[in-house]
Amino acid sequence: MEINGISHLNYQNYNDIPKKTENPKNDEPIQDSEKILTLSTDDVDSEIEDLKSQRLRLKNAIKTSNDEKLQDQLNQIENELRLKDNDEYRKQHAKVISGLDLKI
Repeated sequence: MEINGISHLNYQNYNDIPKKTENPKNDEPIQDSEKILTLSTDDVDSEIEDLKSQRLRLKNAIKTSNDEKLQDQLNQIENELRLKDNDEYRKQHAKVISGLDLKI
């Protein structure tokens, strides 16, 4: 019979009773079903949003002046957006985040 983690052994005094440890060492390997992998595209999405805001800023600047350098910069940013603003690019540049499925 076991009550509160203490077996049926007869202990002579209180100090002989084994204490419950706060963090018992668990050497059991984590099963594959408990591992979780998540892809994060936050950095890629942030990069794309920055490019879109630059594009908008350049378009507004071009309306007020006809500077060729601004047009060249706009063309370069639009080319980058064509390459990066798609699901394939997001998948290729996503960060893998691993964790555990905590079943509480």
